[in-house]
Amino acid sequence: SSVDLNGWYLTDSADNLTKWRFPTSVVVAANGYLLVWCDSSPAPLTNGELHTNFKLGSGGNYLALVRSDGVTTNHAYHPSYPEQYSDISYGIGGLNELRYFGRATPTGANDFASASNIVADTKFSVDRGFFTNAFTLSITTATAGADIRYTLNGSSPSAGSALYTSPLVVSNTTILRAAAFKSGLTPSRPDTQTYIFPGDVIRQSTNGPGGAWPPAGNAPPSNQKMDYGRDPAVVDNPDYSALMIPALQAVPSVSLVTDLSNLFHSATGIYVNAQMDGSNWERRASAELIYPDGTKGFQINCGLRIRGGYSRIASNPKHAFRLFFESEYGDSQLSYQLFTNDSASADNFRCIDLATAQNYSWSFYGDPTNAMLRDQMNCDGMLRM
Repeated sequence: SSVDLNGWYLTDSADNLTKWRFPTSVVVAANGYLLVWCDSSPAPLTNGELHTNFKLGSGGNYLALVRSDGVTTNHAYHPSYPEQYSDISYGIGGLNELRYFGRATPTGANDFASASNIVADTKFSVDRGFFTNAFTLSITTATAGADIRYTLNGSSPSAGSALYTSPLVVSNTTILRAAAFKSGLTPSRPDTQTYIFPGDVIRQSTNGPGGAWPPAGNAPPSNQKMDYGRDPAVVDNPDYSALMIPALQAVPSVSLVTDLSNLFHSATGIYVNAQMDGSNWERRASAELIYPDGTKGFQINCGLRIRGGYSRIASNPKHAFRLFFESEYGDSQLSYQLFTNDSASADNFRCIDLATAQNYSWSFYGDPTNAMLRDQMNCDGMLRM
């Protein structure tokens, strides 16, 4: 029999089951198929095609078909469907078995014969956050026989990276990236976890971590000023020493992770060539929002560029960043309520800026007209208006 979907709903939110309603006169013929584009379109019906008012993330999402009463879920991927990959589809095959398919068939039956195998994502026993005590960390994958490879220097893990064989002890600030590999299968995407120990952070070397990092001072090719760590004259001052860690934990932190060459390679690094702009100067990275109190933040793979005007000057040691969310990195948008004090604010983003104090800033020549409050007061005033 044919099925009339008049008044039914599709949604990507378990808290809003009536997010997108099918237009009238949408009927699926007997033994037929219906294609719906989930692309945040303002019009539900365009040139005979159905378009939803939400997008689906490639990193996984809740997705449900809801009956016309707005309550009964006919079918749902709950809590979410798994990570998605280019040119590979996902759905039901065989005896209600959920799996990937190597050949997409949006207007026909899922091609069970083309079932595609992808190594399952890596899972961490401890999530990113702030820590004071050492802990033991386990990494797992649901794919039997897969090798887990990891790095600790920010680089993307490869089949030649360190092999995970037993739980790791994490006792200081650590950036861990991991992926799972198995011969003949598509590797999982890299996962990134940043573990912050504030006691380390205030003691970071003012000359940089060493190794592949440029030393403090001026770095080629632009004579870029490099300045690391916390000034011991401040950290050890009795007027301030007790305030340092509480200050670090008073606001959330953003952890940007990328291969060091993406920042500091003399020919292609965006930090030491900060005056360059455009898509040719965008690099692959991971971004995490980490709350000190354990509030759920996010991790998303993204494109990273330098932003701003004064920020780009080589004698300025602090550059601002812009994050781009594109399907080539993972999710095509960031779905997160960034501004929690404003319920009407946007919760989906194609790009965001991580602004810094630049012109009129303490970090740049110790400017006495440092803009401590003006920027924020102007932003708050504009929002109120």
